[in-house]
Amino acid sequence: MTVVPSSPIVLALDACTEACSVALWLEGRVLQQFEVTPRGHAQRLLPMVDVLLHEAGLERSAIDLIACGRGPGAFTGVRISLAVAQGLALALDVPVAAMSTLAVLAEGTHRRLGTTSVATALDARMGEVYWGAFRRDEATQSMVAEIEESVCAPGSVSLPPHWCDYAAAGSGWGVHRDALIGALPTMPGTVDEQALPEAQDMLRPALAMLRAGDVCAAEALAPVYLRDRVTHQQGS
Repeated sequence: MTVVPSSPIVLALDACTEACSVALWLEGRVLQQFEVTPRGHAQRLLPMVDVLLHEAGLERSAIDLIACGRGPGAFTGVRISLAVAQGLALALDVPVAAMSTLAVLAEGTHRRLGTTSVATALDARMGEVYWGAFRRDEATQSMVAEIEESVCAPGSVSLPPHWCDYAAAGSGWGVHRDALIGALPTMPGTVDEQALPEAQDMLRPALAMLRAGDVCAAEALAPVYLRDRVTHQQGS
């Protein structure tokens, strides 16, 4: 059973897309390092962690929980996210909160726009998108999936019943906007095709997961690719 500190310090990291980011939760204070860099995530993540900890005046040993993106996303980027999170968690003997990249994208859209419903689409190459639909749950103060995440052709996407007021986010909307809109019964009110997952948007959900006991040991971390076929993507 995980013992929950009264004021846990949470480190979040993500490298599942072309964005590479780390964030820190320290007694309600949020610190973040964020870069868009198509290459070099494996070399950048740990130095970014150390810069953030130095800024906060902390050692790695102060961390109580690691949060990380588990995919879907770039194959290499997902593996980097999990490997760095797993290595830190093992060294520090702390649990991990693994989060969907699409859910993190929805969290960021809610933070920026205040919208309570978000349809997320990341370009998955091969003429497909990683697709999800999320709605704000006030009880947990987080974005929860309303449909099962999937990888599919843009013309095959769907929304939960009765969705009519929602925002759209992610690179898939930039690459496949016409096909996505053509497949859906209602149009999004706002489209942010430049949106990328940010580590800061894992912090509050990770705290909720910790308090609910919905975290895992480092050894149990597993990627979510959503498909067996792998293509070369940015993020290595």
